[in-house]
Amino acid sequence: MMANRDTQTEIMEMFSRILGARDDDVGPETPLSKENNIEHIDVVKLVMDCEKRFRVTIWDEDVLQLKSVTDLAAYVDRQLAEGTDDLALHDDKQRNAWYYEY
Repeated sequence: MMANRDTQTEIMEMFSRILGARDDDVGPETPLSKENNIEHIDVVKLVMDCEKRFRVTIWDEDVLQLKSVTDLAAYVDRQLAEGTDDLALHDDKQRNAWYYEY
């Protein structure tokens, strides 16, 4: 499934704010890894912001599979399309579990 352009654009804007970068510095293929000097905490913040904004659950074990902004946007779109009723967001203690493994 391809990412919805609106979802992808919103996530790129969120990530730009988190990184303190210009909007045009973050693109669809921006990696969610150390390749771009992206810290783990920045990915944690992005995931949590996406969960709050889109009201979806992004499972900790799935985060490790997300390699780029496009991957994250496609994941969010899949969650929205499924219409999952499981909107229980993880607390910070659970969130830290994958942060330290990442």
